[in-house]
Amino acid sequence: MDLVPGIVDGNLAGVGPAGVENMRPPPNDISGPNPNRGARRSKAERRRRRRRAPPPPKRNRTIWAASRVGGRRTSAGFDRKMYKEDSACRRSVEVDYNLFAADLRRWLHAHPKHDDRTRICKLAADLENFDSIGGFPIGPFSGDTSVTYEGRNGKLAEHAVFINDLVKKEMARDWVTKSMTAPAGPYRTSPIFINPKKTGGVPNGEWRFIHHLSWSPTGGEGSVNDGCSLEGINIQYEDVLDLGEKILRLQEGGRTVMLWKIDLDAAYRQWPCEGKQVLMQGFRWIDVDNPPAEVMAGLREPRDDELVYYFTHRMTFGARRSVQHFHAVSRGLKYLHLWEGLEGVATPVPRAVHDTSVFVDDCCGAALEEWAEASKRRYLEVLAKYRIPYSEKKMRIEGEVSAVKEFLGLIIDTVARERRLSPERVEEGLRRLRELDGKAYVPTSELRSLVGVLSFAATAAGPHARTFLRRCWDELGGSPTRWTKIGRGLRADLAWWKRFWGNGDYNGVHLTAELGWQLSEDLGIFTDASLAGWGCVHGEEWMGGEWPEEAKGLAINELELLALTAAAYQWGPLWARKRLITTCDNMASVICVNKGSVRSAPMMVVMRDLFQAACRHGFQLRAQWISTHLNTAADAISRGDMAKFYTFARDVLSVASPKQVQPVYNVDGAIRRMQKARRGEARRRKLQAGHRGGRGAGSRRGARP
Repeated sequence: MDLVPGIVDGNLAGVGPAGVENMRPPPNDISGPNPNRGARRSKAERRRRRRRAPPPPKRNRTIWAASRVGGRRTSAGFDRKMYKEDSACRRSVEVDYNLFAADLRRWLHAHPKHDDRTRICKLAADLENFDSIGGFPIGPFSGDTSVTYEGRNGKLAEHAVFINDLVKKEMARDWVTKSMTAPAGPYRTSPIFINPKKTGGVPNGEWRFIHHLSWSPTGGEGSVNDGCSLEGINIQYEDVLDLGEKILRLQEGGRTVMLWKIDLDAAYRQWPCEGKQVLMQGFRWIDVDNPPAEVMAGLREPRDDELVYYFTHRMTFGARRSVQHFHAVSRGLKYLHLWEGLEGVATPVPRAVHDTSVFVDDCCGAALEEWAEASKRRYLEVLAKYRIPYSEKKMRIEGEVSAVKEFLGLIIDTVARERRLSPERVEEGLRRLRELDGKAYVPTSELRSLVGVLSFAATAAGPHARTFLRRCWDELGGSPTRWTKIGRGLRADLAWWKRFWGNGDYNGVHLTAELGWQLSEDLGIFTDASLAGWGCVHGEEWMGGEWPEEAKGLAINELELLALTAAAYQWGPLWARKRLITTCDNMASVICVNKGSVRSAPMMVVMRDLFQAACRHGFQLRAQWISTHLNTAADAISRGDMAKFYTFARDVLSVASPKQVQPVYNVDGAIRRMQKARRGEARRRKLQAGHRGGRGAGSRRGARP
C-alpha cells in the first residue's frame, strides 16, 4: 500500500490537487532503488571508505521545549528519547495540535469580548480540522488549478551544497517528498532562490531558502500566491513601538523592568499544509542522493534533465497564507502564556507583572525584575506543552534575562529608557550615504534600497524623522527609469540623515516618550502668530516681537508654524520624552503638524526645522485647534498688547513678573528660506504650465548623460 496517495513506484501518478486526500509524506526517499546500491567493492575500497566515513551522528542539539525547562521537569514533560537521533536521521515530533486547539477554546470561553477573538476562533477551527484535511489550508485558489506550469530557477550553483543539505534534512524530517518524474495530473513548481541573512543590517554568512510562490509564467497574474486572496484578513504586527508602550506601563511607579527573548525553531516548517494542495507547492532541484559532482563544486548550473521534482507539505517561506496562519499561531501562544487560567504549566505569573510582543517567530517579553525569570520559564513551559521547538543557537546568544535586548533590529534599553540603532547599522548607513558624495546621478534601485534603510532608521529616531524622506519618496515616485538625478531637495534630505548620524548631537538614539499625551496648556505652553507679529509663552518665560519686512507675503498658516518652531527650539530640552498636544488657532497648521507633511514648499521649510528639533530632543507633537479667544497670552504678544499679556499672566497664570528671553531659533533666516522656497515653487508652476507638466518630448529626466 502506498503511503502517499498518487505515488506509485516512486513516481507521482495522475492525481491532481483535487484528487489527493490526506496526503502524507513517506518515511524515506520514494524515488525507488539506488542503481549504485549493492555494487561489489574490493576490500581495499571498503577500507578506504571506512576511513573517510563521518563519525556517528551526535545527539540532536536543537533544544526541544518538551524536554526540560529551567533545570527541572515540567508538568507537561515527555520522554526525552522522543527527541534523540537514530542512526539514520532525526525525526521531527509533531506539534500537539489537538491540545493546542482545546486550550484555545478554553481561552475563548474565558475571554468573550477580546479584540482578537475572531482570529483565535479561526485558528482553533483550523487546528481541529488537521485530522481530516492534514494541515492549514493554503487556498482556496481563485485561479484555474487545472493549469500545470514549471518555474525555472535562477543561478544557484554557488549555493548547491547548502540547498542539497537543506533538502536532505527536510526529507529526513518528512517535510518534503521527492519524485523522479513529473505527476501526470495538474501540478505547479515555482522557482527557488537564496537570500543572505543579516545581523545588524550586515550579512552574517548564513542563507535563507525562499520558495518563490509569487512567480508567474506570464509575468503577471497566475502565481500560487495570486490565487490565495487575503481580502478581509487583518494582519497587524507588533513592533518596537508596541513593546515600548508595554515597558512604560510596567515601569509606572519607578519599577525596574527586564527583558527576555525566545525565537521559535523553523517557524513555518513546523506546521503542515492541507494534503490535497501539496502539488501546488513544488520546486525542481537535482537528485540530492545522487548529485552531479560539477554542480556541487559550483562549476556549472544544473541541466533540465538533471532536475527532479520535490513537493513540500509544510508551510513555506514565500507562501502568502503562511504569514496569515503563523501570525495567528504566534498570537495564540502569546495569549495562552499571559492567561493565568492555563492548565498544565508549573510556573504561575500574575498577568499584571509581565507582557510580550511577538513578530512572526520572535517573542520578546517584558516583566518586572523579580518576575522576569518566571515569565520566561512560563513561556518555555507553554511551548513544552504543545511540543513546539525553539532555537538553541539564538537562546545561547540572547537567552539571558537583561535590561538590554535587540528586537526587530533595534536595541531596547529599559534602564536608560531608550531605543537605538546598533553601531553597526549606523556605520552601514553612513557608509552608503557617503558613497553618494559628489555624484549627480544614482541608480534608482540603489536609491530605493537606501530609502528603505532610512525608513527603518526612522523608527529609532522617532515618528517625525520620516518627514526627512519626503523628497526621496517624491523623486522615486517620479523616476521610473534606471537612473535618478540627485537634485537639491533630494541631496538636502540625505544630508540631514548624514548629520543625524555623524554629529555628536545626533547618534541614532531616541528616548522613549512618556506614556500618554499632555496638553501644552497644562504645561503652560502657548504659541500664536498674527500678520503683525508672533508670541510664545512657556511657564514664566516669553518671547516674541514683530515680523521683519521680509515676512510680507507669507500666509498666516506659515507664520503659525514658524512661531511653534521657535518655541520648540527654545524649550525643546524641557520637552524631552514628552508627548505634547500643542494648540493652534489655525486649522491648516493643525492638519500639517498631524500629517507630518505638506505640498507647500515654504511650509515644508519650517516643518523640517520643527521636526528636527523633535528628533534631537526626543519629544512627539500633535496639534489641536483652539479658538483665538482662548489663546489670550500668546495672542496678546503677537498683537503687541503687552498690558493685556501682563494682566493675564498675573491673574490667570499666577506669574507675577514674566521673563523675556531671546530666541535661539533664527527667525529672520527661516523667513528668508521660506521666501526662497516660495519663489522656487512659483518658477516650477510656471514651467509646468508651459511644458504641460514638465514631461515634454525633449525632457531628459531620469536619463543619465
